[in-house]
Amino acid sequence: MGVTTPGDARAAVREAFERRDLSAAVSGLRSYLQESRDPEARLELCRLLPALGCYDEAREQLETAFREFSDAGATKRAALAASHIGALYLTWIGNRVAGRAWLSRAWRMIEREEPCLERGWIATWDVGCQYDDPDDLRRRAEIALDAAREFGDRNLETKALADSGLAMVEAGEIEAGMARLDEAMALVTSGYASDPVTAGQATCSLFAACWCTGDLARLESWCEPLRERRLIGERGLSILTTHCDAVYGTLLCRAGRLGEAESVLSRLEERADHDVAAIRLRRAWALAELRIRQGRLNEAEQLLLGFDDSIEALIPMARLHLARGDYELAAAVARRGLRLIGSDRVRAAQLL
Repeated sequence: MGVTTPGDARAAVREAFERRDLSAAVSGLRSYLQESRDPEARLELCRLLPALGCYDEAREQLETAFREFSDAGATKRAALAASHIGALYLTWIGNRVAGRAWLSRAWRMIEREEPCLERGWIATWDVGCQYDDPDDLRRRAEIALDAAREFGDRNLETKALADSGLAMVEAGEIEAGMARLDEAMALVTSGYASDPVTAGQATCSLFAACWCTGDLARLESWCEPLRERRLIGERGLSILTTHCDAVYGTLLCRAGRLGEAESVLSRLEERADHDVAAIRLRRAWALAELRIRQGRLNEAEQLLLGFDDSIEALIPMARLHLARGDYELAAAVARRGLRLIGSDRVRAAQLL
């Protein structure tokens, strides 16, 4: 048997990644890092670990990568690692204070550097639906789009198109925004955006836009191509499939198709073992929407406990108070949501 070289190990990881076998890719990267001190491999590993529930390991590896890049004077890469730490805290761990501190550090580091690809990735540090203010999201997405086109990064271009499209939809430019999102989905489903993590983030922006506008038909039209790319469905990425089911079930509720919604949203309860901040939130607001329409208000209340700082949960929370006749509470929750969403006209309409 020949000796396995670092190049062989990384090639095996890439092959596992391309066939969406994240567990095999993670295993390969862990083995590689036992033999090599490679901060780039740490970054690659930490993009996958959260999807498997390994948050502490991801944080430790990212902090190590941040120190290694900093010690080597690789400021741009250190800034990118810092942005990943911030996204990990915000999306997966649910610690907003630590997350924002790391993101501020990343941006201060990259601001002093010349134009570079890292600036685009740091500008759009996470999925578009994590941004409450569409003006902020659009500004960041345009920075990313410029960087992607200047440096020829297809994955960043796809994500930036999707994020800017979501921002435009939320700001009321629905037709133009959806056109950008459709373009991004065409790139995702054709394989032009080869990275499944980035493709998944772009897809999340489409789901969020469809949720905002109640566009069930557009969501259904993209579901089959996305299943074929193994991004959603039984063989898809778990968190993305959860987001898709949450949005799809909520749209079915709004269309009055409660039986179908119950069937779709029951799958969220089956995935209750995925104890991730983002998944808990999506499960909560989607199921709460259904329970409110079924008149099961106490169950809806229990689902929404602890999520009063999230705009996705504030909308069903206001509806819950309204259904109970607690008009002052409903108005207070709606006003709080309106303060959070900046120039978002679409969700503002729901709250108003």
